[in-house]
Amino acid sequence: MATDTKNAMEQEMAALRMKVNQMMDAWEAKLRQFVHSEEEFNKNKKALYRDMLQDTQSSLSLHLDKVRALESVLVEHEGMKHNVLMLREMMEERMRELQVPATIQRKKTKTTGHKVQLSASVSPLVR
Repeated sequence: MATDTKNAMEQEMAALRMKVNQMMDAWEAKLRQFVHSEEEFNKNKKALYRDMLQDTQSSLSLHLDKVRALESVLVEHEGMKHNVLMLREMMEERMRELQVPATIQRKKTKTTGHKVQLSASVSPLVR
């Protein structure tokens, strides 16, 4: 499960990188339309990259918050999974404990010929 989550995050990061590159190319193309010299372009390009960096940092911060939320859900899920497994083991152990006396009583009935009635608290659980 953790591998699936890691792969999904890597795919999302690759998609984000591609999107950022596309945005950079589009912004540079638009910027070139409005500037008249290479010097002016480079000056504006720095400001553009600074703005893009701030946008990217805020976007990454949002994604990091989402990843942390998913990690906490995953930890909670693992805890519940552990509890369910423990409950299952306890139930199976209890069922084995209840089945052993019933088996012994049935064997006594067959060998002695006397009927032994199971108590009402045991018989509904043993099928």
